Amino acid sequence: MNVVELFVFDEWQQNKSITHCYSTRKGGVSSGAFKSMNLGFNRNDNDTNVLCNYEIMAETLKVDIESFVTAQQTHTKNIKFVTKSDCGNGVTKPNKFKDVDGIYTNEKGVTLVTHYADCVPLFFYAPKAEVIGMAHAGWKGTFAEIGKEMAMSFHKDFNIPIDEIEVGIGPSICKKCFEVHSDVSDIFLSNELFKTCVTKNNKKDKFNIDLWECNKRSLESIGIKKIYVAELCTCCNKSLFFSHRRDGANRGSAAGFIALN
Repeated sequence: MNVVELFVFDEWQQNKSITHCYSTRKGGVSSGAFKSMNLGFNRNDNDTNVLCNYEIMAETLKVDIESFVTAQQTHTKNIKFVTKSDCGNGVTKPNKFKDVDGIYTNEKGVTLVTHYADCVPLFFYAPKAEVIGMAHAGWKGTFAEIGKEMAMSFHKDFNIPIDEIEVGIGPSICKKCFEVHSDVSDIFLSNELFKTCVTKNNKKDKFNIDLWECNKRSLESIGIKKIYVAELCTCCNKSLFFSHRRDGANRGSAAGFIALN
């Protein structure tokens, strides 16, 4: 078995109040295109291997595997508040949350899990209120401003001042690798907030979009000041990350994890 390798934000690494990470390909038991830390049950990998990978992650993070809560992601901006009663959902128990791309909680003993293979992972933490969240922002979720949706839910549900919310933008596809046709670029160009994140490249009808910057601008627009950007591209770093853009559907899935201690 390989050594488990994880990405963590420097700003939170020494914080004893939360546990968080973004998984890499390294440290699991899956093989072939899923090698080795595949955390997606929907990738045609052996379910026994995937569950074993979750057991390895639980041991590495020092959390209970039964604490994991995930959801079926479909590139929406739908988010859901979860509690200890939801523990195991999508990992050790059937997934009951459909069309949910963001989850959040204020309860200890709950480890939030969302899945990726190029899309942008958004980690949320409000230290004073002790509220955490994870959001999956593909280009559709980015344009729909799922990050803003999460932050406003923190504010509405728990009366958390927006400037007390911290956000980490995890490993995901970089601007250079995220090349699109005009059908997608036109959508972003139609929004004043995002249009300067789009660049025409030297190929016919091809554009590049900076999803990191789009999410950052969306969060800044409502007053979030502490935003930490990983600046690690999942598509560029083949040995470290799964990438749908690079490898297509025959690949594993990474995951973002966050829990209150």
